[in-house]
Amino acid sequence: MADTSDDLPVPASPPSAVLDAFREQLTPEFLRRARRYARKRAKLVREVGRRNDPQHHEDLVQQALSDTWSGVAGWEPSETPLLDHVRDLIKQRTYNERRSLKVRTYVSLHAPMRAANDEVSGTLLTIEEQLTEAHVARRGINRVLLTDVFDRVLTELHRLAARDEKARAILGCWASGISEPADVMTLTGLSDAEFGRARKRILYLAKHLPPELRDAAEELLRSVS
Repeated sequence: MADTSDDLPVPASPPSAVLDAFREQLTPEFLRRARRYARKRAKLVREVGRRNDPQHHEDLVQQALSDTWSGVAGWEPSETPLLDHVRDLIKQRTYNERRSLKVRTYVSLHAPMRAANDEVSGTLLTIEEQLTEAHVARRGINRVLLTDVFDRVLTELHRLAARDEKARAILGCWASGISEPADVMTLTGLSDAEFGRARKRILYLAKHLPPELRDAAEELLRSVS
């Protein structure tokens, strides 16, 4: 295969003034605060299924710094302090990681039985695998569920439902923007009765959310009813 690397866009190097500001603001105190923020974000990613990696938070910081220094991630020092810029990059990266993990984590509850009956070994059928282009074309994506505040609500509900596989499967669909009950039941393999009972348990769990998330939880649950 021909080498196409010459065709790839190369980010422009930041101006010298930007690099000077980068060096000036890259202090031990900056690193301490950036790492503290990265640890919090890395914990959120672990909560939705990422394996425990003691270096994850450090990788987040170093990638953000590398992208800024190389010009991959543009930064305007006169408008945004380096710490805020790096935090934004870490937040976006971990947000994307969480979204990716959520789609891969929530599996069809009937998939293990099908795999056993077929004497098939390997990974379970995931929602990501079921959401083919044709599926998505037929299903409506609830964009309300894809906003940041509802991401926080769904993360907390997922944590509270740690031992409730059926509730977690429903939450996984909602996290992917799939909210129509018929679509959720198709993707999870739940019956009408199982779906109804699991949804009631989610309603109960929502009462135990932090106070600042309860209003958003009520709006979320209305949007999926």
